[in-house]
Amino acid sequence: MIKFSIVNLDRDGTDLSGSEPASILEIEDSDLLSCHSPIEYNLHAALVNNGILVTGSASTEINLKCGRCLKSFKYQVSSRNMCHFYEKVKNQELDVTEEIREDILVAFPNAYLCKKNCKGLCPKCGTNLNKSECSCAEEESPVLESSEEKSPWIELDKLKIEPRVKKR
Repeated sequence: MIKFSIVNLDRDGTDLSGSEPASILEIEDSDLLSCHSPIEYNLHAALVNNGILVTGSASTEINLKCGRCLKSFKYQVSSRNMCHFYEKVKNQELDVTEEIREDILVAFPNAYLCKKNCKGLCPKCGTNLNKSECSCAEEESPVLESSEEKSPWIELDKLKIEPRVKKR
């Protein structure tokens, strides 16, 4: 848990750095994601306008499986511009664990890709297209008979709607 004493905290503040186990992220291991590396943090806490301002950064390394080619890879997750303000602190210690946890989780990638231009696996034979070309012929898309026949608006265009006129 990332806690610090606020008893002797002043406007100049204090620096806090260290590491916490990955378990504070509360992530269950799965086939696509696991996290066992500690969370490293560098924080600065100071008294500001009748409250406490905590700024800094935190990072960890997660193990992912690419969503396109299923290759396992490591990804560095970091939150560099953390900023939290605590207005009414009732205890003599401030616990910022939950806020750090949230900042790290928000920094997770939206898509798990080993690289931006990952080609993935061939949908027919399963060949990793990043490593080699496959011998599968590309499936040809069926030719549309006419664009009008496939228009989603065609049936609506056939409706005969007359405007209503209000009678006075």
